[in-house]
Amino acid sequence: MRLSEDDVKLFYKLNPALLLFVNLRLGLRKEMFPHLPIMVDTVLMPFKHHVIYDGFIAPYSMTFGGGILCNFKTSYDEAKAKFGIITNLPFEPEEKRPSDSDLLKFYLKNQRNREIYWEEIQDLIYDDPGLLVVYHQEMGKSYSRSIKKRLREIGVKAAWFASLEGIIIANGKTKKEVETNLKQIVPADRLNHVYTFQFKGVGKKSSRL
Repeated sequence: MRLSEDDVKLFYKLNPALLLFVNLRLGLRKEMFPHLPIMVDTVLMPFKHHVIYDGFIAPYSMTFGGGILCNFKTSYDEAKAKFGIITNLPFEPEEKRPSDSDLLKFYLKNQRNREIYWEEIQDLIYDDPGLLVVYHQEMGKSYSRSIKKRLREIGVKAAWFASLEGIIIANGKTKKEVETNLKQIVPADRLNHVYTFQFKGVGKKSSRL
């Protein structure tokens, strides 16, 4: 369960796992649940194109460890990718088919996903080699986080960088300078595998443009 000012987002474990967006108008308050996520016992029902609960909700006195929370996050992301967030009942699980590109991005989202879905990643790329571009861009985005962290640690000033398979292969003061350098050292058929990002210097948040 996640609480905001106006609504509750419930992770509702079914087979398959589903996410339901539950209206909060029956007086549920944040202070009732100081530790989130939390397991609760309640009855969900439809009401005027919303999902509501029956007015009674009983939280279980238990907490979740890091491993379980990681499993929740993985299940949450997978359910959202397959079914979206359910806003009305009754609901018949009808799996929506994301594009192969979106599916690959989900599989590559973090280290845990990459480990769980490694075979699926390989199958997607084998069936459509064109997805290698998506693979290298998503992996480049992931590698850039650790690269930026290390650049901050050693006090590097603001600059643009380009990486390929986790290795910095070019840099420059401007994006245009980096792109010019890349054309001189990277084969033309691999240029779209290169991930280019801006490092804004120590103490500043970097971005990919």
